[in-house]
Amino acid sequence: PIFGVCLGFQALLDYHGGTVAPCGPVHGQTVPMTLTPEGAQHPVFRGLTVDAEPDNPGYVGTQVPVARYHSLGCIEIPEGMRSLAHTPTEIGEVVMAAETLDGMALGVQFHPESVLTPAGPIILERCIEQLVNHLVTPTPSSPERL
Repeated sequence: PIFGVCLGFQALLDYHGGTVAPCGPVHGQTVPMTLTPEGAQHPVFRGLTVDAEPDNPGYVGTQVPVARYHSLGCIEIPEGMRSLAHTPTEIGEVVMAAETLDGMALGVQFHPESVLTPAGPIILERCIEQLVNHLVTPTPSSPERL
């Protein structure tokens, strides 16, 4: 399994055929990250949104505050990967979280280890759990791993 953060995320996306481009430098700022429908249901991000509606238990939020320290971003998600989140930049939306369809690689553009990502420790733990659990319990579309 592979877990990429920031430049590692960009390398993962580039390796799989995505497009990484300058998107305007933003360093040391908390920005809103918008989860895709897949991201809002993903085990890594479930329950971490700041726009949840406590009076509406069926509502799924989409906004997660994260630390941005980058000037490059993935502007085109490659085939074989699914986008889990994005954020606006000078050049439009850039991918902020994605995974391969086989579940063997997962990455984030933001910095979960930063104090500027309030749910960062939870996100880090869940990313590791997601990858380890995938090894132990393969999905129907992936071969046995252990």
